[in-house]
Amino acid sequence: LAEARTQLDAAATVQADFEARIESLQAELAARPSQEAVEEAERAAAAARDHVRQLEEQSQHNAAHIRSLEASLQGQPSDRALAELRQAHQQAEERAAQLETQLAAANAARSDADESLCRRLEAVQAELQQRPSRTDFERLKNERDELARRAQAQPAGAAPAPDVARLQKEIAKRDLAVSTLHQKLKELQAAASLPPSAAPAAASAPADPEAAARAELRRQRLARARRLLVERRDRVRSVAGQIEDKRRQLNEYESDLTGLQRRLEAQQQRVLAASNAVEEQQQSHTRGGIAKNAMATMLALVTIIAIVGGASWAIAQRAVAPTFAVQATLGMDGREDADPDVLASWREFHEQMFSDPQFMEDAAARMKRRGFLTLANPTDLLHFLENSADITFAQEGEVSMTIRTEGLERAERLMETLTTSCVAWSNNTRDLRLDNAPLAVISQVQADAAPVEDPRTIIFGAVFGGLTAIVLFGFILMQRTLSKRMRRAEVLEQEARSTEKMWADATRDVSSRG
Repeated sequence: LAEARTQLDAAATVQADFEARIESLQAELAARPSQEAVEEAERAAAAARDHVRQLEEQSQHNAAHIRSLEASLQGQPSDRALAELRQAHQQAEERAAQLETQLAAANAARSDADESLCRRLEAVQAELQQRPSRTDFERLKNERDELARRAQAQPAGAAPAPDVARLQKEIAKRDLAVSTLHQKLKELQAAASLPPSAAPAAASAPADPEAAARAELRRQRLARARRLLVERRDRVRSVAGQIEDKRRQLNEYESDLTGLQRRLEAQQQRVLAASNAVEEQQQSHTRGGIAKNAMATMLALVTIIAIVGGASWAIAQRAVAPTFAVQATLGMDGREDADPDVLASWREFHEQMFSDPQFMEDAAARMKRRGFLTLANPTDLLHFLENSADITFAQEGEVSMTIRTEGLERAERLMETLTTSCVAWSNNTRDLRLDNAPLAVISQVQADAAPVEDPRTIIFGAVFGGLTAIVLFGFILMQRTLSKRMRRAEVLEQEARSTEKMWADATRDVSSRG
């Protein structure tokens, strides 16, 4: 009986130790996930608050930007303002979508943490419900004390009572419970990632009478953590509602911007229609003006070309003169009755006369008196007769002279001077000749109507072509410059009118909207 009582005491001690160790392990298992869940939930809530604050700041910034854009509609083009508004709205939508995604991730993490915490709390509660209750342990302890009292009251050497057998059975049951508790302790150690060496230390640890109070305190802490998580979840939901309100405000701003854009487009259509009507009217006037301007331009161009032609001809006449050929025939008086020797002597004298230096001096002096300064020198006169004169004795007793020089009048005067010099020299020296016959003019000076050479045409063509090219180039350059300036002035005027009208309508619409 004493041995049974000792075994029962040892079993009770071991059971109490195992219960205390199980409670501590369960508290640790409950505290670890709950603490991780609380920390994760706090991080998710902090991230959600940051995102909500950023979204509110972005919404306020977008609202201020929209108000500033609406206030500055009078100073900026409508297309640019609409583009900026659309861009700001698009950025706000993208930011809202990002924040919603992050909030959804935070909510999912929070939900996972809540579910994990709830599952672990339920597991801990189930473990607590499955373990032997302290009431049963107290009952067994009372029964053990009762059996001990009965054993002490029984006389020495008496046979064991039936209670002893029952007590032994109870001890066997306690041993089985102890082995079960050993197995559960191993499972809890594996779940808590405790090393196997912790089991003997736990078995050898003394029982803690305040284990139940600590377990209850841990349960209260877990309940408080769960309540805090629920409060944070409610706050996150409230933040989600605020985000939804901001999104609705952004949608309202978008609808307002869409309406403003439609009104601006309608105003642009009206301005465009008015501009097209004005442009058509201007084009009709422009076509009539272009026809008149073209006629005036052509008339002015023809007049200018005629003036240029006249000036070119005058320049050509002043620059050069046409070359004319003039003929004259001189002959001996009485040549019909003269014998051949006299005619031969007369011809020989007159052939030598045109190379006689004395004759050349006399003729050059006469040329100088008549104003032919270029022929006032005997050498120049001889050079002229050799290059520009033809002297022939085609018939007996006659000499034909042909000279070519510039200008009809000059050619005739030059021929008259030359024939006069020849007649005067021949008659003055006839006493020295064998024939003693005077020289007379058979045919007077005759000039061809058409010039032999007329370089005036070439000069006129060159001068006229050059002046015409210069005039046309200047005319084209002037026309292009004037046309470009007129088009630029018309475009600027049309843009100014259309912009003024468009912004006047836009200002009225914005004022009425405000």
